[in-house]
Amino acid sequence: MTFRLLISFAFGICFFFISCKGALPVVGNSRSGPVIGVSGRFVADPSLNPSTYSASASIGLNNLPEITDTVVLTTPTGSVTLPYNSNQNGMAVYTASPVTYIPGGVYKLTVNSSVCSFTSDGVTMPTGSTTINSNGSTVTWAGGGNANSVGVSELNTNSLTYITTDSYVVNSPYSVPATAYPASGGITYLVFADVANYSFGNSGCSTATASTLLVIGRQNTFTVVK
Repeated sequence: MTFRLLISFAFGICFFFISCKGALPVVGNSRSGPVIGVSGRFVADPSLNPSTYSASASIGLNNLPEITDTVVLTTPTGSVTLPYNSNQNGMAVYTASPVTYIPGGVYKLTVNSSVCSFTSDGVTMPTGSTTINSNGSTVTWAGGGNANSVGVSELNTNSLTYITTDSYVVNSPYSVPATAYPASGGITYLVFADVANYSFGNSGCSTATASTLLVIGRQNTFTVVK
């Protein structure tokens, strides 16, 4: 498993309690009948080529993959359609790239499903930048964020040695515990910091219960040698 897949598992798949508990919480328009859940994510690494920036959305209807939807991410520079890609963890995954990274810009996710169409609340991309001190003990960022995460991975083994578990209370400056670096003697670690905002709100669906999570943010990665 690569480092970025580890990040995806630790922060993306298990963000809060969504896929880790198997379903999105019912937030927003709650009605009888079908239940459709959507988990959307666009987190860009500003150090990478913008052509690699990708967005994803996982969609399930009554706990089954919803593979025929039209999914569109509205960005500050236009709309991007996310085609169906695969099934993962009981949900249909839609992905697209490249997606434009605009600090301070507002993003929305629209889903035209088999039971209704709806649009998430707008989520603002955090502004500012992220830094780390020389020994990797403190990560500092600007731009706020209500869904932040810090983690550490050993480079050679791709093993995750530390990940914050309460994303919604991780604030800057953040102190990385010494136990995040279990070995020394020239061992290289990668430290990542996700600074993101999220929203559960949506509107437009009148024939089903729609639950929508949209996470918008940036991810910075740093090298620390112990």
